[in-house]
Amino acid sequence: MPEGRAVRIPKGRSVELGGGAEPPSAPPGVVRENRGGTQRATRTFLAFLVGLVAVYGVFLSLVLSAARPGERSDLAANALFTLILVAFGLAAYVLTVAQAPRRVRVADGEFVVTERFGRIRRFANGPPLIVRVVKRYAPGPLADTATEIVLVTTPEGGERTYLVERGLVPATPEGTRGS
Repeated sequence: MPEGRAVRIPKGRSVELGGGAEPPSAPPGVVRENRGGTQRATRTFLAFLVGLVAVYGVFLSLVLSAARPGERSDLAANALFTLILVAFGLAAYVLTVAQAPRRVRVADGEFVVTERFGRIRRFANGPPLIVRVVKRYAPGPLADTATEIVLVTTPEGGERTYLVERGLVPATPEGTRGS
């Protein structure tokens, strides 16, 4: 049996996503659109929706082909399955597209997030506010730019999670960590 060999992993190296280039930072007060986050969220939702509709199509074809001539299939069961499909589709929308804000404006003492449905949330920059990068995604088929999921914790204890382009929301020093 072959024996494993020791591998040395150097410390202090970090893997950069997206070719290692940092996104251009906008001057304070400039509104930046969240194109990368919206693109990743929309493509993820559409991929899930296509799979959901494919499963529904297979189910529907089995139900319609299993009925005997002259008999109707159970309409209540079909309607219930259709309602479940719609509920899963709405839940997928809320978990993907609704999580990506439309735009972010970083000002001197705060950053302002315009959420998907138009609600505006203001977060004051400062020690009580923690912005932590939870997950980073490299560019790929779901988004042309690097994106990240950030968790914003307010002084009151509230938390909001956003899917944004990399560097769109400034992470606080205590909120940054390797991903």
